[in-house]
Amino acid sequence: MATEGLWTVQFSATEEFYENLQVGEEINRGGTFVLTNNKVFGGGISYYFTGSYESSDSIISMTLTATRYNDFVPGSFGDDTEGRISFSGTINENIMKLHGHMEFNKNRMIYVEAHKRANI
Repeated sequence: MATEGLWTVQFSATEEFYENLQVGEEINRGGTFVLTNNKVFGGGISYYFTGSYESSDSIISMTLTATRYNDFVPGSFGDDTEGRISFSGTINENIMKLHGHMEFNKNRMIYVEAHKRANI
């Protein structure tokens, strides 16, 4: 499976844990990732993304920095202007499913589904 390419991304939900209580929130925000040469570039309505990835067979891991550029639309990652996100997951055909967390708050989980739209 060729990982490099243009991917559309759907941030589907976040979860946070407070002691033993799990709280979920639907995000329903989208964006794009471009994966090339083990680097990630992308963006959405409130943030742009830069980072790196590693993949082997059907497994992928990535670390992104999300930088807020639009204050008019509520952000998917809280009120911070910048944050790092660590993801891991699988690639099956042209679908990537990732789960991850904000590095400043490992209890804040984020789920992503991405669809490959073009090869590089």
